[in-house]
Amino acid sequence: NLSPEGRLIRDCMAAWETPGPDGRKGNLRRILGVITASELFRHNDAAAQKLKTPLESVVSTIRALRAARPAGGYTADTDGYDMLTTLGRLNFNLFNRTDPDGWSEYGRDWISTAALVERMRFAQNFLIAPKNALKEVDFGVTGTDNIADPVALLKMKLPEPIWRNAQAVTDFFLGLLFTGEGRGNLELDRQSAIAFLNANDAGTAGSSPFAALDPAALTYDGRVRGMVAFLLGLPQFQEQ
Repeated sequence: NLSPEGRLIRDCMAAWETPGPDGRKGNLRRILGVITASELFRHNDAAAQKLKTPLESVVSTIRALRAARPAGGYTADTDGYDMLTTLGRLNFNLFNRTDPDGWSEYGRDWISTAALVERMRFAQNFLIAPKNALKEVDFGVTGTDNIADPVALLKMKLPEPIWRNAQAVTDFFLGLLFTGEGRGNLELDRQSAIAFLNANDAGTAGSSPFAALDPAALTYDGRVRGMVAFLLGLPQFQEQ
C-alpha cells in the first residue's frame, strides 16, 4: 500500500542495488532514468509546481542577462549586498534563519500577490539604466549596484542586421529567460512584447516602429530595457 512517492523511492532503491555493466552497484545514471521515466515526474500535475525562493529569484534575474564582455566586465552585475533589500522585503533574511532546518522549498510559503509584485519591482529596478536617477527612488543606494545592459548583450549575440527587428530581439530574450518553455505558452506575451517595442512612451500601438530606432540611441536602449523588464515580470519566470 505504498504511495506513488513511496513506490518511486522503492524503485530507486532497487535501481541502486542492481549492478551496472561494470558489475558495480550505485549507478546514478540508472537511478535518474527511473526518476525521469516515472509517472510522478512526467504527469501534468508535476508541471510548474516548483517555484523559486526569493534568493533564487533575484540571483536568476541577474544571471539571466549576464555574459562576459569581450573587453572585460559583464552585461549584468551586482555587488551582492544590493540584493538584500529585496530579500528582506520578501522575508528571506539571508543567514539569519531562526531554525537550523533551511529555508522552505514550498512555493506556497513564498508566493503571494505582494511577493510577486516585489519580485517584479526588483526586476524593473534592475533594468533601469545605472545613471538614471529613478534607480535610487525606490531602492536608494541599496540597489544601484544591480546593473544590466541588455542592449550590449543582444549586440554581442545577434548579428547587426537584426538589431532593429522587433520579433528577433523579442525571441532572443524569450529564449534566454524561458529555456524549454513551449512557444505556445508564451505567444500572447511575445505579441505584447513586440507591441511594446513598436510603441511610444504613451503606449500607442505602432506609433514608434522599432525598426526606425537608432540602436545607439537612448530611446532604443530604453525600449529594450522596458521590454526585458516586462518579460522578467511574467509569472513563468518564477518557475524553477
